[in-house]
Amino acid sequence: MRKLVYVAVAALLLLARFGITNAASCTSTGADFQVLNAVWGNSTQHVQAGPGDMGVPLTITMENYGENCPLNDVEGQLILPRGFTFSNSSEYQAYHTPQVSPFSTFTMVFYLNIAKNISTSPNMLEQFYLGLSWFYQNNTVPTSQAFYVGVPMPGAASLSYTAGSAQLVPGLNNLTITLKNGGSGYAYDTVTRISAPSGLSVLNQPEEVGALAPGESKNLSVYLYAQSGTTGVPVDLSIGSYYTNPYGYNTSADAQLGLYIEPAPQDIFIYPSNGTLVAGEVENESITVMNSGSLPIRNVSVLLSPQTPLDVLGKNGYVVFSYIPAGSSISFPVTLYSQPSSTFTVDTMDASLTYTLDNQTQTASRTLAFLTPGLVNLTQTSVTVLPSAPTIGSIFSITATLNNLGTTAASAVSVTAFPPHGIEPEGGNTTFMGDMAVDSPTAFTLSFLAQSGIKPGEHTIPIVVSYSNNLNQRVSETMDFAVNLSQGTYAVGSGSTHGSGFQGATGTAAQGAPPPGFIVVLILVTVVVIALLHRRRGRDGRVREK
Repeated sequence: MRKLVYVAVAALLLLARFGITNAASCTSTGADFQVLNAVWGNSTQHVQAGPGDMGVPLTITMENYGENCPLNDVEGQLILPRGFTFSNSSEYQAYHTPQVSPFSTFTMVFYLNIAKNISTSPNMLEQFYLGLSWFYQNNTVPTSQAFYVGVPMPGAASLSYTAGSAQLVPGLNNLTITLKNGGSGYAYDTVTRISAPSGLSVLNQPEEVGALAPGESKNLSVYLYAQSGTTGVPVDLSIGSYYTNPYGYNTSADAQLGLYIEPAPQDIFIYPSNGTLVAGEVENESITVMNSGSLPIRNVSVLLSPQTPLDVLGKNGYVVFSYIPAGSSISFPVTLYSQPSSTFTVDTMDASLTYTLDNQTQTASRTLAFLTPGLVNLTQTSVTVLPSAPTIGSIFSITATLNNLGTTAASAVSVTAFPPHGIEPEGGNTTFMGDMAVDSPTAFTLSFLAQSGIKPGEHTIPIVVSYSNNLNQRVSETMDFAVNLSQGTYAVGSGSTHGSGFQGATGTAAQGAPPPGFIVVLILVTVVVIALLHRRRGRDGRVREK
């Protein structure tokens, strides 16, 4: 019996020891932090920051890697170097978070103004001073730690465009466009794409610009074809550039250039209603003859002579009109067919006109031009959503296969998702698919996070598919993808990511779990109790035998 008492006392002392040690660990001074990174922008979108910018968010990410217990009332105070001020005009700004779990990260966001005379360079780091303070559990005395935070200051790129001439003439034009970087940082690997409205065609795209320093300009050469019949009107040339900004992020810039197509110096015009034909398809076209002079013309005859690979079908290659008043026009139908070709992108047709003007017979020759892009038909052939029934708070992916069912290849194919509010792209919303030849199925995958605030049910995600045809014309079309979100079950806590239910600390017992010593004591007490019960049963048996 005396041995049993000794064992029980030892077990209680061991239990008390483990309990005291676990409580003491929450008031120790072993916490430690490190700066993971400092970026301009927030956790979902990075931005450029340069001299003269106002109210730019600076996000500093910290890691707590040296403490086994939560830290309370963690506060970070940022001290700014010369040339930087807080957007709220205060001398200092503090960021406060009520609790930081062990082995976790947290972010602090400060909104800053940047002076116009701040220096920038590609590899420049501006040193900020950060003071961090916190309280341990059951402790009223704060603990502090100081850091130097390197903030990148490579500047901000800003692209603009200027046309060498705002005047175009009917036919072929060689237009010079000046690309200038008016910002304070470099623009890298700039790809510029140009598109034009109907009647004006872009025959080539500018070359890629490797690096454009602050204040540097680069001349881009572009060939434009102005069709007859579109003269005397203003046109807008659309320009878009994709480049890597000084911080290494993909960025875009766009603009509109206003141009004017001068009228041709002649009294009679002939032009098609639509200057584009799809190679390999029969096209019903309309040809217009316009008398732009001050006198009427009579006995007008028109003979159309198409050049290979263009054909005029039927009997509409020759027409006659008796009278066209001054300042008026008349149209006639014509059926055209362009043979598919990998060589020709502009088909031509000669028009010979004979008419009577002021009792005198006149003749004129005109050339009609048609752009003949090949047919690109990108069709969705399959789509898969994984998981098939995604839940709110989880990540899901959409994989779709596209096939080109047209007659010519599509180049530089890309897909860009524009999800509704509450569904966020993971790893970017754009995927580059490259070139797609005819009948060459190609798949793409985009991933998304269904945020916790979104309602369950079916949601539509529009995805824009963009490509260039054989005329370097940029074409876009939208495909809608449906996803059905269910409520599901998930938990978000310290150390969890995107709704993962796992929560705990690495290399130590999670907070609130019994310490290993408690389990050992519980086993010892159980063994002692079982031994006593067996001993008592044996004694009772001997008594009964007597």
